[in-house]
Amino acid sequence: EERKSVKKQKTGGVGWQGETVETPLGEKTSVHVTQLPYSATKADIITFFQDCSTMGAVGIDCRMVFDKSKTPFKFKGVAFLDFIGDDATKATNKALALHRSKFQNRPINVRPTLSKEDLVQKAIDGQITRLRMIQKSKQKQKLLRKRAARKTKKHKKKALMGEKSQTEGEGKKGSVEAETAVAGSGDDDDDDDDADDDDAPARKNGRNMAQESNGWRTRQNKNRGGRGGRR
Repeated sequence: EERKSVKKQKTGGVGWQGETVETPLGEKTSVHVTQLPYSATKADIITFFQDCSTMGAVGIDCRMVFDKSKTPFKFKGVAFLDFIGDDATKATNKALALHRSKFQNRPINVRPTLSKEDLVQKAIDGQITRLRMIQKSKQKQKLLRKRAARKTKKHKKKALMGEKSQTEGEGKKGSVEAETAVAGSGDDDDDDDDADDDDAPARKNGRNMAQESNGWRTRQNKNRGGRGGRR
């Protein structure tokens, strides 16, 4: 059996001085691992995913991501695992099956590594999604403003109707009071008429008595005049 050729490849992550390792030539696939403990080392990560490389001649390379602003560089808990070999795809699928498994008692995320084109498309999709969310939010706010305006208009209409009803009620009340006052004055006139009717006999008797008194005086004067003529 011929020995497979090997290629020297420089590996390492951002802010890390990579080392030269020998990996078999063939297909190359990659996975993106996050939520790794900050204390994890490259050897720890490769050992954890070592079982994925047992299917065929597959080499594992780990590229750890470090924070360059720290001195010394601080591991950010993110790494890229490269599987190189004829069965790299199978090794990648097995690595993806370890998603949410515990690494040093901490659940980790294992996802396929996106190409630059995929990252650009993802950013575009995310921007489109944000724009749609903003548009939806604006439409919702517009609908809420319309509802609030209709509600305010309805309340104003009710208030105006209430004021109108109150004004009409006060007008009706004033009319009733005026009619009552007129009716009361009519009753007073009737009472006066009744009083006049009651006083009519007395006035008649008074007139009769006055007439009788005048008649008596006239007769007395006549009698006096007659007696004087005889003398």
